Parts: sequence; C-alpha cells; structure tokens
Amino acid sequence: EDYRAYHRYNSITHDVFKRFNEPLRSVRWRFANTRATGGTPLADGMQFGLEALNGRAETHRVLFVVTDGLPNGGHMPIIQRQCRLAKSAGIHIVGVGLGRGAKYVENCFPDAVYAPRVSDMPKLLIEKLNDLIDVRVKGPGRAANLR
Repeated sequence: EDYRAYHRYNSITHDVFKRFNEPLRSVRWRFANTRATGGTPLADGMQFGLEALNGRAETHRVLFVVTDGLPNGGHMPIIQRQCRLAKSAGIHIVGVGLGRGAKYVENCFPDAVYAPRVSDMPKLLIEKLNDLIDVRVKGPGRAANLR
C-alpha cells in the first residue's frame, strides 16, 4: 500500500508528564523515565497539546513545542495549519528547538526559541517567558520583542 499520502499510518503514544491538576512534586519521576523511540511526530504531539489547551478557561494559553529534530514527513503542512488555528483560538505557540537538527523552528513557528546546546536553553526560555509576560501585562507595545 502507498502510505505517502498520509502524515501518519501507525499508532502513536503520548507521554503525559504532568496533568494540569497534578503537583509537580508528585510526578517528577515521570520526567526521569522519558524514552525516545525515534522519529518526530510533531503534528500529532501539537494536536494533543492544542486539544488540551482548547478546553481550558484561562485567557492566556501558551503551547511550547519542544523538539530536537525535523518533523516526520508530511507534518509541515499540518503544523502550519495548526499554527493558524491556534492563533484564531487565542493559543500562542512557541517552537523550542534544541540542537543543530532543530534550527528550523525559527522559520516554522511564528514565535520560536532555538539553542544549539541544551546548556543555552534555560536562559533563552526565561527570556522568552519574560517577553510573554511583558506583552501580557504591559500590553502589545512590547510585542516587538517577539519573533
């Protein structure tokens, strides 16, 4: 069978590290038990996150899409559509790229953070969070800081 017409043709597993109502201290162990199995089904993970955020009542919703590699084949058009739908739903997406294979986030997402080394990421994420908070608290005049 020709699977090229589909972005996914096998099952996926979503690793949920923390639900909205769970205290971090009670689920820390989940983060330590992360496993990678190859591939980057980015559109599928984004859809899972967007559906979870869409049901939330908060007025300021942000989805951080963290990746270390290129999305699986066929996912880019879906990701572009998801970004458009998220914007119209009031969900802000930030692409977070870690390592050389993830620099594409700067061109893929309307707002992005890229770090060639994992050690650079904490500082960059804190800066991004500060920018998001400044825009939210001080108003859109600060939006020039966002990509």
